Amino acid sequence: MPKVLIGKEGSGFVSIRVTGRTRDPDWITAEIEIRAGVWRGKYEGSLYHGELSALADDLHQMYATLSGTACLDCLDGFLSLTFMGDGKAHVSVEGKAQSQTSVNNVLLLSIELDQTDLPGVIDGLRACESIFSSKIPSIPQ
Repeated sequence: MPKVLIGKEGSGFVSIRVTGRTRDPDWITAEIEIRAGVWRGKYEGSLYHGELSALADDLHQMYATLSGTACLDCLDGFLSLTFMGDGKAHVSVEGKAQSQTSVNNVLLLSIELDQTDLPGVIDGLRACESIFSSKIPSIPQ
């Protein structure tokens, strides 16, 4: 299944790995893995059709200009990421991970990227989003 890695395995990162589809064709399930400083964890979340491709489009624009912001705010509220380009090829990612929106347990995170990291992130996001057009069967609920 497709996966996107934001950051680097050896340091801080957020990984989104598609695990399947729900009965609703506009939703997929994903395993979210986070490493931020001494904090590490994995949890399941859902992504709505278009969330990842919109972020990929915004990051593509950021890659071209080196500045601006790009945001992922998952409809279910389990993950939000804001990418901020400084105009000098540095990209800061600020985020919030939350396993349940009704519970106040959250992890705030910060990751530093370089402009050269963006093409891999964009490709990973597009690969994950492509699951919506594939014929993978739904997960029974």
